Amino acid sequence: MINPVRPDEYEYYPPLEWITSMFECGGKVNQGVTYKSWFEAMGIRHVSVDFDPRWADFTDDLRHPLWDKHGTFDCVADIGTAEHVDGQAGFWENIHNLTKVGGYYVGQHPAPNSDSWWWHGNHYPTEEFYESFCELNGWQIEKMGRGLAPPNENLYVLMRRVKDKPFTMPDESLIYFNRMRRR
Repeated sequence: MINPVRPDEYEYYPPLEWITSMFECGGKVNQGVTYKSWFEAMGIRHVSVDFDPRWADFTDDLRHPLWDKHGTFDCVADIGTAEHVDGQAGFWENIHNLTKVGGYYVGQHPAPNSDSWWWHGNHYPTEEFYESFCELNGWQIEKMGRGLAPPNENLYVLMRRVKDKPFTMPDESLIYFNRMRRR
């Protein structure tokens, strides 16, 4: 089976030999192959949530608590989903509580500026958002950077949950709100 994960995204995943379980926000598909099927073929227990049941196990609302239903995971992947979710606090509380202490979050979103992905999604986490999220919630940034070029520039992050702290939502003004899409 081919690896469907795009190279620009793949470089932000933690080493897969460290991962036995993964929660995927959104059901990613590339070259006709779901990310889910590829990770499962490697023996990783994988749970995915998407509004479209063709691409995921569940159609749960990512704004509402999911950790009691699904448990915790070694890795939570959010490759292009957060920008579509209104009610950001609930979404990020799920990221925090679905990730085991010692586990990882990998994220890819449109870069927070008006030149990139202006037609796509509303909520673009900024570098400052991720830094604040880590400080407030006992996480650390392993790697963060930008890739591709406008109009398709992305922000990528790999974070690790290092402490067992209750969730605190960073200031939502640190999430760029895409006003361009409203045109």
